[in-house]
Amino acid sequence: MPACRAARFLALCASIAWLGGCASTIPAECDRRPAAARADFGARDPLPRSRLGCLPFPGLFTLFKAADPDDLGEHSYAGSGTETDRGIVYTTRGGFLDIAHIRNSIDTTAYIHARVVHAMRAGWDCVRFRLHEPSVYTVTLEYPASWDELSNGERWRAREEAAVALSQRLALEAMTWHEILTWYGYKSTVVISEAGSAFTYEDGPSHAVGVLIAGEAIRRGGDFDAEVTALLDQTLAELGVVGGEELEAAIAAVDGDWWSGGSAKRRHLETGLERGAITPWIVDAVPFADPGGPVTWFVPTLENVMGHDCTALATVAIDPNVFESGKIRSRLRPGVGDVDPGRDFPLLMADIREEIGHEFARIDPPNRSIEAASRLP
Repeated sequence: MPACRAARFLALCASIAWLGGCASTIPAECDRRPAAARADFGARDPLPRSRLGCLPFPGLFTLFKAADPDDLGEHSYAGSGTETDRGIVYTTRGGFLDIAHIRNSIDTTAYIHARVVHAMRAGWDCVRFRLHEPSVYTVTLEYPASWDELSNGERWRAREEAAVALSQRLALEAMTWHEILTWYGYKSTVVISEAGSAFTYEDGPSHAVGVLIAGEAIRRGGDFDAEVTALLDQTLAELGVVGGEELEAAIAAVDGDWWSGGSAKRRHLETGLERGAITPWIVDAVPFADPGGPVTWFVPTLENVMGHDCTALATVAIDPNVFESGKIRSRLRPGVGDVDPGRDFPLLMADIREEIGHEFARIDPPNRSIEAASRLP
């Protein structure tokens, strides 16, 4: 099947899967309220559009496409804008980035935030959501006792900031869970295996960029899509995005090492959830390499929210709800039902690392000499 026809076929499959995901959204409330009393999240009530990613190298089924960083268009959560929705770019400090994964991470953060902030404002002790996969996320909330001592205004500000940070964390967990699911055989298009694209070296960095942009766009308020559009352009420029010829040179420079024959040879398993940071891989063997090295993105935490320790604010349980559930649970402790990201993701990542082979499943320690980018300018 020619590459262009394969891309159109997979895009159609993704659209069909996305339609199924829309139909499977669930009430955010954990109790059984009447339908008329359920929360409505306005523009964030429906799932965001789903964009088709691609691998950062050419090949028959990689769906590779180069994105023009000077013409990314206007971001659109609902899919009605002029955005470039997919394609690969290369940045001298952030490595290869997938525009579809960045945008999906951004909108996943916004979708989750609408539910989390509503729940926290209403004082709920639980909120539930489902994304494009069948898995169901249940987030149990326990508010810090120290908030009781705050004035109404201080409590509001602390709650709003905690909601943003929690939503970023949950979105990163959700994007990581998608990679885990596909590694163990889940097919979002029902028929096409996605194991070959799980944890490739542009995924983690793209997710980090997405949740950081989303958090800043939410904090700024105003038109979310417009804020994202400006922040994405600004972020790529600051990361040293290059043009098409340089992108091709970077891809060619790692041919045979990072990828070969249309398949990934090395996987980047640093998700940012275990070590708290993601350092992308950059290509040194090109004349336009940045001597400053890669940036390190530090994942937002709840350790210090306006002076309050909110690490116990949320407990997350994921019901896999997929055919591959048994295979995934077999890698965990006996008797595990729902998946706890904090407890179970490290075990699953270790299992994946063993399957890939340690020499091809690289994890880099955070380079803490580089200024943290937990917030974007």
